[in-house]
Amino acid sequence: MKNLAILFALVFSSTSFAQDSDSPLVSFEDYERLMSEVKEHRKTRLVDLNQFNAMSQKKEVYILDTRSKEMYDRKHVKGAIHLNFADFTQENLDALFPNRNASILIYCNNNFMDDIDLSSITFDPNFASKVSRPVFDLVELEIEPVVSETIQLSDQTETRINSTPETDEEIEMLERTIAVPETAITLALNIPTYINLYGYGYRNVYELSELVSIYDERIQFEGSEVTMTEN
Repeated sequence: MKNLAILFALVFSSTSFAQDSDSPLVSFEDYERLMSEVKEHRKTRLVDLNQFNAMSQKKEVYILDTRSKEMYDRKHVKGAIHLNFADFTQENLDALFPNRNASILIYCNNNFMDDIDLSSITFDPNFASKVSRPVFDLVELEIEPVVSETIQLSDQTETRINSTPETDEEIEMLERTIAVPETAITLALNIPTYINLYGYGYRNVYELSELVSIYDERIQFEGSEVTMTEN
């Protein structure tokens, strides 16, 4: 009878705790409440590449890459620590960052301009300030890049990807960025990574806010893909 009472208590508490799930450890409502809190916190923690680099040189500051091991091995920011997002637990995070007051810098694939699927983007010259270093060159500009690849986009728009422009005139003319079509939903690993780190007690989280390229001389990458590019 005692065991039955305990079982009943567990079932009752699980039902009232979860509300939106059959599992007592899965609660969308808890995540939603945390997400609202993190949304305000994150507004002041978005840093550009220059800030990202400056912070990475300080003590008790770590760069965290939460993508898959395969993606990390192919290309990652030099010095970044890897922990797959699927392996996020309090134990694993505390093993990497025992001081919860440490600063953690994060980024994801959506910060890498070279990995963007060009077939689903359009050009918009009004957002140049959001790109770290111009990488795109419209053919109409008639600027010959050092390294280029011709790609065919929708509506017969031809675009080139090029390495860092050499002159101020080229830089000014190439200050264009990309805009995702309005119908698309942008999902970035940075968001759940930020929310979960915050939820596990890490408040000094900072997120790279720029699109960057492996050709940008301000940042160094490591990995098999980078090695092939250098060769």
